[in-house]
Amino acid sequence: MNVDSTDVELLRALQEDARQSFRSLAKRVGVSVPTVSARIANLEALGILAGYHAAIDPELLHQTRLVLWITCRPNRADAVGQRLAKLPEIRWMIRVRGPRLVAEAVVPRATSVQALLRKVRSIDGVRAAQHHLAEKRFKDAPRALISTGLSAMVACFECGKPIEGQPVKLRLDGRVHYLVARPANGCTRSGTIGCRRPSKPVERPTSLRQRYMSLGIGSGATTAAACCFSFVRWSSRAFACA
Repeated sequence: MNVDSTDVELLRALQEDARQSFRSLAKRVGVSVPTVSARIANLEALGILAGYHAAIDPELLHQTRLVLWITCRPNRADAVGQRLAKLPEIRWMIRVRGPRLVAEAVVPRATSVQALLRKVRSIDGVRAAQHHLAEKRFKDAPRALISTGLSAMVACFECGKPIEGQPVKLRLDGRVHYLVARPANGCTRSGTIGCRRPSKPVERPTSLRQRYMSLGIGSGATTAAACCFSFVRWSSRAFACA
């Protein structure tokens, strides 16, 4: 799904200072305050705006930052990543190509590094763990690069699979839902986008289902619709980002 210029400007402004009021954002972007409110609510619902956090410098608190390079046993990287993500010292972590994880950790003091390494190496599936202490920080910017031409991957509400192409927007119950029209048999044809219907249907709010039926969506021999939510992939898989 393409992210339009208004959303791009809102994301850029919020990344610079998330404390800005809707009025201030509206003046900067050149839209009305209700438009800003609706756009931000939609970005939050899609998961693109995942939260608002204060940027706290651990070095000024005399804490120690380190980078971990963790090698896992075959087919164990996901399980190890989920276990590591529960450790409060792990602030950010991704899985990279191969059974490897890269993580950033923060500990209260330098003497706590070995205790953290023992925790990491004790997890079932960890083959080796290397670490490098951070001595100097040159840059610590927000991880999303906001620029024109952004696109977000949206997952089908019915089957959970990514939808290719630009979804259709439908406003129901005061919210914007992302829909995709497709042939009923799930095959992709010229000019249409779709995905195969799962054998076990996903539960959808009854009121929303009834609204679809009243609009003629979701029934019939040729057309079906799926309400979509969004997620953005920045790596093979992200486990933690505190």
